[in-house]
Amino acid sequence: VVPKEGIPYFAVTALGVHALGITGFNEKGLTLAVHQLHLRDVRADGVPVAIVSNEILRTASSIDEAFEVIKNYNRAGSWAFVLTQGHDKAVVETSAERTEIRRSSASYFFQTNHVLTPVMQLSEFDITSGTALETRARFYYLNSFTDQVQKQNAKVEKLLSVLSSAPVARPDNIQRLVLAPKQKKLWIKDFDTDAYWEVSFKKEFPSFVRYGFSEPEAPSWQQDFRQAWAEMKNNCEPPKLTSILASIEEWISKNPTAGYDQARLHFTKGCLLSILGQRAASHYA
Repeated sequence: VVPKEGIPYFAVTALGVHALGITGFNEKGLTLAVHQLHLRDVRADGVPVAIVSNEILRTASSIDEAFEVIKNYNRAGSWAFVLTQGHDKAVVETSAERTEIRRSSASYFFQTNHVLTPVMQLSEFDITSGTALETRARFYYLNSFTDQVQKQNAKVEKLLSVLSSAPVARPDNIQRLVLAPKQKKLWIKDFDTDAYWEVSFKKEFPSFVRYGFSEPEAPSWQQDFRQAWAEMKNNCEPPKLTSILASIEEWISKNPTAGYDQARLHFTKGCLLSILGQRAASHYA
């Protein structure tokens, strides 16, 4: 994007999101990504998060300037703005009224869907025990991953593989990508194949190159989850849903100590039971 006023930038959006600014980087080397948080401090009106983050990419030359942009907007809900520029990294945790920033110069820096600043933790709530469990499962997994590669540069394939594997990967992920603003490149992972796209911006128009690499086979619970999700979208008949439900319940009973996987499977089970109940109700209506 080359705006009439402001800094040229590249942004990655998603189907159903009618705005730029979810993920991107600008010509000043500032990168941005957003993560949803769950805080009680909300209000009924405010500027949508995609507009705020789009303005960061268009106007901010540094993390400090990005922080000022965020503070100057009235916000409705709670989001984490993940920002990097060279070795400088920060997460700005926001609610309707508050903004808290935590900075780092560590080699690796990450954010999931819960807050880490003490002030924001006072306002945080968990939608379900499952959501609380899975965001922290991703956080601790990423922490162990960074410990393993702290002294070496992780290759793009490795980073994309991490983003595509449990517990980081979720069926409702919006994007899986790696940004390299100095190289003016990004890599986007295909959701349904073992492939990724390399996008280069060294020329006037971006060039796309598709690569493939092997990944470990998805664990059985994740395969069941994906199958259940696909069958639900395909409006399949109750007997098939009941069969999938039975296989999930069997996995849960055989793996009582698999905390994260248990949470994801219970979520799937809840979705299936809800749909079966709705169809039974419509049948007898």
